[in-house]
Amino acid sequence: MLLIYCENITPRFKYISRYILEEICGFEIKITSDHSEYISFEGPSLNYSNRLFNKKEIQIAPASFLFENSLNPANPRIEKRDNEIDFYFPALHSELWVKDPVAASFFLLSRYEEYFPYSPGKYNSYEAHVSISFLHGILNKPLVNEWAEKLKRQLIEMFPSTPFCPQNFSAIVSIDIDQAFAFQNRGRLRNFLSFFRNIFFLNGKLLSAQIKTILFKGQDPYDTYTYLNQIQSESKLQFLYFVNLGDYSKFDKNLDTKNHSLKKLLAGIHSYAPVGIHPSFYSNDIPSKFDSEKKALEIMLGEPVTKSRQHYLKIMMPDTYHHLLNAGIEEDYSMGYSTRPGFRAGTCTPFYWFDLSKNEETKLKVYPVTFMEGTLGEDMKLTPTQGLKLMEDYIDLVKKYNGTLLCIWHNHSVNDWFFWKGWKKTFEQMIEKIKE
Repeated sequence: MLLIYCENITPRFKYISRYILEEICGFEIKITSDHSEYISFEGPSLNYSNRLFNKKEIQIAPASFLFENSLNPANPRIEKRDNEIDFYFPALHSELWVKDPVAASFFLLSRYEEYFPYSPGKYNSYEAHVSISFLHGILNKPLVNEWAEKLKRQLIEMFPSTPFCPQNFSAIVSIDIDQAFAFQNRGRLRNFLSFFRNIFFLNGKLLSAQIKTILFKGQDPYDTYTYLNQIQSESKLQFLYFVNLGDYSKFDKNLDTKNHSLKKLLAGIHSYAPVGIHPSFYSNDIPSKFDSEKKALEIMLGEPVTKSRQHYLKIMMPDTYHHLLNAGIEEDYSMGYSTRPGFRAGTCTPFYWFDLSKNEETKLKVYPVTFMEGTLGEDMKLTPTQGLKLMEDYIDLVKKYNGTLLCIWHNHSVNDWFFWKGWKKTFEQMIEKIKE
């Protein structure tokens, strides 16, 4: 057991120390504020205080950040040198600034910076371009895992017999169904309007595909579900689907929840993979929309829906997560940016959301997104080859820290057609890289 000394055990400190040392490092820990207990303990010891003890220990000079109970602006100083990145915060009971990886981990993991005013992105939400990690060029690093690994090495070096439970790499291949079919099952009116729109704008490829699909019963370009099921079966990887059931709008274009073909499709997918809700774009502003969409999906699946991913990864702290919790969602898969890959919360290990507005840990488990194919192909304008190289680098990085890789694809991006020509092969090569 690892004994941790802290003079004032706050909710913030308890939360982040357990996450770092138990969830990531795999130690069994106990936290105490009893200095007598700490002094008499002869095993592995971590001192998170300015107090000096005459014993063998690792000591971290604490920042004041973890001992606060309210939201106050926090602007850490960031230093990069020798491939190491350190965050400095004002010290506890001092005007000095200290390097505190524990406080820094909490700052990133809690998404502290997202609770303060910011310049919204194109989807009117918090985006990569305003984040500290992006501005300092460190969004591509799982800093919390790096700091945890460094602390783990120090502890084992000082206390070689310290037992720990090693973590294992895992991967989740998630598929968003924004639009189940390109042309099939959409009804005469939508296909009629789409047909003449393609003629008016001279969209030859779309018009040709529409004619082949509707008139000649060809394969719908978005109907890739048999292929995805085959990949899942052969790879033995965990696949997870999220379906958008929002009312038709500029951002939500799926079939109506009463559509028989959509019901049949989701029933089939649900027989071999979990299915979660992909809330509509406007559900962030109107929670009742989310409730009705979730209820519709539960009727289709015949069971409660507990997994969710925000459309366009749109998270508004803390309101979005309050809505999810109130609606009975237990797992969120949105913690990433729609415009850049990387580690929005500084970690590649799932965590329970800490609600800063209430200063408490919640039961909502958050799975950090590593990358999304749309980010690479549409926002960053990468070719399939360039996209694969970036994916492979991230896969290696998550494997290095035995984290959980969460990638996002869409049913329409693996059809080897139109804009996504060549990305189907990239998808298959990514799968092979994950399996290595």
